[in-house]
Amino acid sequence: MDETVRILLTHSRRYPMMEIADYVKLLYQSVFGPAHFAGDPSLDQVRSFVVEETENISSPDNTKPMFEAIGNGYHRVHLDHVALGRIAAETLAKSFHASMKTSPGRTGRSATLFWDATKALLSLIEKGEIPLAMEESRSYIACYREKGLRLIHHSPPFREHHAPHYRVVHEDFLDSLRQNRDA
Repeated sequence: MDETVRILLTHSRRYPMMEIADYVKLLYQSVFGPAHFAGDPSLDQVRSFVVEETENISSPDNTKPMFEAIGNGYHRVHLDHVALGRIAAETLAKSFHASMKTSPGRTGRSATLFWDATKALLSLIEKGEIPLAMEESRSYIACYREKGLRLIHHSPPFREHHAPHYRVVHEDFLDSLRQNRDA
């Protein structure tokens, strides 16, 4: 849990407009990686999605980290760096696709890990280390749990202020991104 707490606190400082949904999304991605992404797309479809989303970034942000650790070996790779020519879309598509193929399922140990991470989040909120309302956060997570493990979207304030455009990649596939930025 120490890694989870560190990641949550880092993101809280980096993204002040995070709401409870954004924290739950972060925890979901840190446990399940990119397994949530649109069923089982082909590499060509993944490449197309990366290129299309990158083309829609009107003002790439060069201050975003290229690789942002989110826990359990997963990283958000910001598409801003594709738009800036620092990472090749093809290389990112291959790394993301490979990460999808190795992502864990949403049962057993992974599900337990996710629910334990939500408890760590609520503990940080209760201690005032993450600036969210406790009852609202507890209620949100209870409602989320009732509906079952699933992908959710970033909150409107997060999207508006932080313009999230990224792909989740496992660390096993980051080396190709570091070494082959213009393939």
